[in-house]
Amino acid sequence: WTFEELKTAVAQKMQDYEGLVYTDDNIKEAKADIATLRKLKKDISDKRIEIKNKCLEPYNIIEKQAAELTELIDKPIGTIDSQLSEYEQNRRAAVREKIHAYMDEAFKDFPSGIAERLKVDTYDTKFENVSTPIKTWKQYIDDAAKRVQRDLNAIKDENVCPEEFREGVMAVYSEKLVLNDAIAKVGELRQQKERIIARERERIAAEEREKARKETT
Repeated sequence: WTFEELKTAVAQKMQDYEGLVYTDDNIKEAKADIATLRKLKKDISDKRIEIKNKCLEPYNIIEKQAAELTELIDKPIGTIDSQLSEYEQNRRAAVREKIHAYMDEAFKDFPSGIAERLKVDTYDTKFENVSTPIKTWKQYIDDAAKRVQRDLNAIKDENVCPEEFREGVMAVYSEKLVLNDAIAKVGELRQQKERIIARERERIAAEEREKARKETT
């Protein structure tokens, strides 16, 4: 494979085909020429593959040997990785247990439905990470408990939520723990009550009118 010599020889040979025009009279020559050129191209490609395979012979040996060595190394890697995975699972489970225990204590004074909803909303898997300090998730839980307690205090305020509406308002609040939704329910229940009162007044008025009509006849 002497590239410069081959390139010069091929370039010179290709000059024989420059400007050629084939007609019906020499179509056989055109077919012969293209067959010759395709064979030359194939010969070059075959030589390239031959040299490539020779170059790859030592690499193929090393690749096979490297695979054997890697297989030997993978065995203890698998064993250690399995133990590390089990350790990590156990560590996270222990952290989750601590977090749930802390939540149970922090939310113990809330109604059960609100406490359970708060546990779901507050828990974050990031709490289980080694990089997350215990004080971080404790503070997060404490802040959530304080927020809910403020909301419940607001709902218990007679000026905010009259006692007659409290049960319905608490049901709404327990769903998403959103105070604004609960307060909106107060307005809805108040309007509902006003409609009921208005209907009752209309009914009583209608009865009185009917009674007066009968008395005059």
